[in-house]
Amino acid sequence: MNNMRKEFEIFGSKWAVEYVDIIPSEDENTYIFGKTWYSTRVIQVAKRDKDGNVIPKEELRLTFLHELMHAILGTGQYNIYSQDEPHVEWLARCIASLIDQKILK
Repeated sequence: MNNMRKEFEIFGSKWAVEYVDIIPSEDENTYIFGKTWYSTRVIQVAKRDKDGNVIPKEELRLTFLHELMHAILGTGQYNIYSQDEPHVEWLARCIASLIDQKILK
């Protein structure tokens, strides 16, 4: 998977997801799996861990779904919920489970 960009819409707002090798952090002790940039409407998902190892596809999928929940909540102005990381993670894992059960495609 090379650096890839895919565009989509949420409630009429254009968004993009980018799969990048790493997401730079201002703190050298912090590793970032995914990042949602509300101002540019871009989701970034890191393909490699802090040691340069490839992140497994399932972890990439969960990271994307987690960041997608941030984008959905932020686009709908549910900003307080988007700041609640356990809530966002729970939504992402619920969506993943529904996809796995073929309830959602």
